Amino acid sequence: MGCAVDPFVRSARLGDETAIGMIHVRRSRKHTRTACLGAFSTGWMGRNPRRGVVVVVDESSRHQDGGEGIVGFAMFGPSRDADAEDDQRHIGEVDAVYLRREWTSKGLGRLLMNAVVTGLAQFGYEEATLWVLDTNARARRFYEGVGWAADGSVKEDSIRGRFTICELRYWRSLVETSIRAEIDSL
Repeated sequence: MGCAVDPFVRSARLGDETAIGMIHVRRSRKHTRTACLGAFSTGWMGRNPRRGVVVVVDESSRHQDGGEGIVGFAMFGPSRDADAEDDQRHIGEVDAVYLRREWTSKGLGRLLMNAVVTGLAQFGYEEATLWVLDTNARARRFYEGVGWAADGSVKEDSIRGRFTICELRYWRSLVETSIRAEIDSL
């Protein structure tokens, strides 16, 4: 599937929740569609004005999937990490980044991540973190390729008591992004 029209990133809006939920379910292989859909209806973004959701839209896929052409999304906001509790004003976190499988390796992840980093910087965060599965080598290479680095923090979570997953924390500074945004606004 080619990109007949250049894809673009925009802020998520009401009406996008079904497409976002479907992408999340397909990509995460978890049954969390209800939680993702509820994020909008319960005012997930409204609870903290320094939260954002962005989507990647490709107009050529609009009529193929009934999802308004949304092929990916990302959520971001203040860090939820215990070691950032005293500094949540300055540390943001990327909560989720997902693209539909058929839209990977087309530069859209980079487009989406650039919007996330810019959004975090515009909200006033000076640095950001994200968590990635230690076994997800492809995602780790992607994050490293767009300026993130593993910071040595590791967490393990038990999934329904059946197995344990291990996640690595990645970090990056947002100061350069903030400075660049200020210069661009002049």
